[in-house]
Amino acid sequence: MAGILYESVYMSGEKPESGAKAYLRHLKSSKDLETTYEAIRAGFVALALEKNRRATPFVAQARCNSVRSPGQSTKSRGLYGKDTCGLA
Repeated sequence: MAGILYESVYMSGEKPESGAKAYLRHLKSSKDLETTYEAIRAGFVALALEKNRRATPFVAQARCNSVRSPGQSTKSRGLYGKDTCGLA
């Protein structure tokens, strides 16, 4: 049973040699650990775009709530019976 568990740990099916350091297969020098300026910038831009995408509905709701007067209900209707804030 121990052999079965040992084999299932390695997704690629390869068993490392005893005493071998797995990271040596990927790293040849310290330069391999450095992140380029372009990669850092791309990561920050991707993160900013994702945050913007997630925040957009909340910002729209906040703008809608700030336009309403305190006496209006959340289901108030504007002119022609349409919902002014996109709420049902």
